[in-house]
Amino acid sequence: MSVINLVLFSGQSLATGYNSTAYTTTAPAGTYNKKCSTGGIVMVDYVAPNATVRNAGSLVSLVESSVETGVAACCNWLSARYPEAQFIGASAGVPGTPLADRIKGTSIYTAMLGTVSAINSLVTANGDTLRVLALCNVDGESDAYSGASYYANVIQFGLDADADIRAITGQTQAIPLLLSQPIGPTGGTYDTSQAQLDASLAYPDTIFLAGPKYQLTSSDALHLEGQYGYTVMGTMYAQAIQAVAFAGQRWRGCLPLSARRSGAVVRVTYDCALGPIQLDTSVVSNPGYYGFEWYDSTSSATVSSVAVATPNAIDVTLSGIPTGASKAIRCAFTAVPERAAGGPVTGRRSCVRDAAGNYAAALNFPVT
Repeated sequence: MSVINLVLFSGQSLATGYNSTAYTTTAPAGTYNKKCSTGGIVMVDYVAPNATVRNAGSLVSLVESSVETGVAACCNWLSARYPEAQFIGASAGVPGTPLADRIKGTSIYTAMLGTVSAINSLVTANGDTLRVLALCNVDGESDAYSGASYYANVIQFGLDADADIRAITGQTQAIPLLLSQPIGPTGGTYDTSQAQLDASLAYPDTIFLAGPKYQLTSSDALHLEGQYGYTVMGTMYAQAIQAVAFAGQRWRGCLPLSARRSGAVVRVTYDCALGPIQLDTSVVSNPGYYGFEWYDSTSSATVSSVAVATPNAIDVTLSGIPTGASKAIRCAFTAVPERAAGGPVTGRRSCVRDAAGNYAAALNFPVT
């Protein structure tokens, strides 16, 4: 009897590899039977209330034939690092559908559980045990400005999915909910990116931010580019799964931990467990002061310079001691210019990253 690890993706069109081309065309060593996003078990008739599960009696090889999904790249990365383990990847993504239409009580949520149930039946019929490593939610443009409602929905979604999926599989381990921030601009109000960060801070043992997506190449300012963008996104989620599900740690990536001002200097401290902090303009272009900006109610100060201060901290020097109310240091917040197709050279972005590896797929950038 073997334990088979399921990586389950949910979300919108970004979870389905929309507007991409296939890259994972060879099944990696260590996969089980393997992918359910095309050809095998799939969700169809996406528009509520008609979501259903198709091909519930079959699994197919973990390869891509048309698009490149993040779940395939995620399983590839995990398989390469855990060759003794076996993985199944499934996508329950629904294009153009906000989280409010995918939570418990909707046909899409029911179909997601049906996907897990079908996979569990096939695995147990083979004498094996299914373990769901994580639920990887990839929300997109439909949720960009629904911060307040999104915050409540994503927390409840994580709680419900954990309870309902574990009831299907019988596993005792909690199922973490992994998120990644949308790539669109903020509205200057409480948006989904902030709601995701707040949810991860409120539930630090069960909700984790795999990272932002502003550093990934884009095809149309909303979706990711061809092979590379979705492949790197899948790697982001895989790194978080490795930390949470295999190492039993809290995933932080390059999360800002604190910002403290002394006079005109603000020191921003990051979690840099995967290497010292760096300012890098080769992966993400410099929007000005590496993405940092100062805000207060009277615009009493602006950023003058940015420099690495310690292996895990950056000093942001202001034009003077700020006097306005509602003081805040922001990073990757304002879109200058607005996000456009072509990659991480437009839109809100930051040039801050850790030193995990030597290529973009292994680097962690701070969330907004």
